[in-house]
Amino acid sequence: MKYCHHIQPASIAFRVHGSFQSMSRHFNKFYSSWESKWTSGNKLPWDTGCPAPPLEKVLASGELGHASFLKKSTEGREEPRRRRVLVPGCGGGYDVAAFAEHGWEALGLELAPTAVAAAREYCGALPGEVGERINILEGDFFSLTTETSREGGTRDGKQLLVPPFDVIFDYTFLCALPPDLRPNWAMQMSRLLRPGGQAA
Repeated sequence: MKYCHHIQPASIAFRVHGSFQSMSRHFNKFYSSWESKWTSGNKLPWDTGCPAPPLEKVLASGELGHASFLKKSTEGREEPRRRRVLVPGCGGGYDVAAFAEHGWEALGLELAPTAVAAAREYCGALPGEVGERINILEGDFFSLTTETSREGGTRDGKQLLVPPFDVIFDYTFLCALPPDLRPNWAMQMSRLLRPGGQAA
């Protein structure tokens, strides 16, 4: 039985804008080296097999807010909505799972196909209700947009998790980027966050 709801890369439209052309070329090279790290068979020092300890502490404390909050419907009524988080460079999916276990809708984004497979396997073993709040997407952080698939933004009758996000959790993603890409990282973070959202 499948518990983890997966997005196929075609489910979200990716595009490269003029200023992102050089990043796209960079990521073609970066992709190969990152994937080779996952397939080398060597111990991956960043893959600890569990969520980041600071994240577990923050989620337990409620510092990022409750997973559910009220929003205004089109009719002006207040309705509950789960908060949404993006975890770029999600690796094996442990941080994504931690958010989902605390009630969040979580999207893990990863460039390396082998890491995507590992995250999907890990999430697939989670209890149904938790796994259903998780999407794992293979793709480039710098090309993620709010455009959804031609199917109207749903898959298997479920709304796809697309930007904007309430929180973007970046534990080790930024530090893995070359310094010259950091201004672009900041720009993309601001595009993907909901107004008033948090980068953590």
